[in-house]
Amino acid sequence: MKRISSRSTFLYKRVIPILWFVGLGIFAVDAAFVSPPERGGSFWYFLALAFAGVLGFFFMKMTVFDLADEVFDAGDALVVCVGQDKRRIPLAEITNVKYSPMMSPPRVILALGDPSKFGKEVAFSAPLTFGPFMRSPIVTDLIERIDAARRSMTPRSPSE
Repeated sequence: MKRISSRSTFLYKRVIPILWFVGLGIFAVDAAFVSPPERGGSFWYFLALAFAGVLGFFFMKMTVFDLADEVFDAGDALVVCVGQDKRRIPLAEITNVKYSPMMSPPRVILALGDPSKFGKEVAFSAPLTFGPFMRSPIVTDLIERIDAARRSMTPRSPSE
């Protein structure tokens, strides 16, 4: 099986959120206890830190917390791993593919015909491409193979 998801998913899902919230905590502790009282943090400073924390959490929830840990290409299906859960999704069950290369990380969202234990959609991070406006060859190939799998599953009328 060939891995089609980014190897940086762990970094995006685990390391960057920890760094974000630890950094905000360091700023808050510095303002509260380390800085001289005349330079100490004001109410507005702590409110801005709290706002940055809440905004960061919701941004990460929308963009990285829902990403699958790993996605492998198994020929006629994709194997999606989220934590210890693995699910094999036949290509013919995928109804739509959305690719957002300009996001960080680049996202691929697979809409499923039958909801799985991961939901109606499965999102994963696509490997980075070298050019900002280049199409991912992995995603392009995946879209073509999904279309071919869905066409082969569609019953044809005798007049065709």
